[in-house]
Amino acid sequence: MQKITDKEKPEIILIGRDELTAIDLFKLNHVYKTDRGKFVISSRDADVIILNRDMEAIDEIKEIVEKIMDLSLTWSKREKLYARMEELAGRKAENILMDIWFVWRDTRKLADRKAEAEQLVELFRKERILQKAKKEKETLKILHNLGFGVYEKDSSCNRERGNAYCFAYGYLKALQDRG
Repeated sequence: MQKITDKEKPEIILIGRDELTAIDLFKLNHVYKTDRGKFVISSRDADVIILNRDMEAIDEIKEIVEKIMDLSLTWSKREKLYARMEELAGRKAENILMDIWFVWRDTRKLADRKAEAEQLVELFRKERILQKAKKEKETLKILHNLGFGVYEKDSSCNRERGNAYCFAYGYLKALQDRG
């Protein structure tokens, strides 16, 4: 099952080095190539960021992390924040924060696309599109099989092409209904 966040901003948790879990330590050592003694920042999931609460400038670091995770922030402002993060916590922490941001951005985009898809499914239900499509089931099945390669001597097993044929058929039907 794929994890999709329901948070608008990632959760930031302050912990001490002694509170790092085995998974946190693994991520620090093998993903971020740092150790417990140099722990500044890490992530637990795409939407949970952990910071070392024992850092001198932890309040400013937390504020920087919060601002950077705002996806509407311009790149020039984000660059200044990354530079300040490097001053406060070092180059390694800045690189880890950048990695966390990229994962967060992709997670948020996926969550936004999922929300759009859920609205479309609701529209399908409201307009009874799925029930209408059942009437076309045999045609859709044959179109999918054509794209998949079922009727070829050496089947190509191209599911993507089969799905594209079904999508194109639905699009064609919609155009015919409109005009």
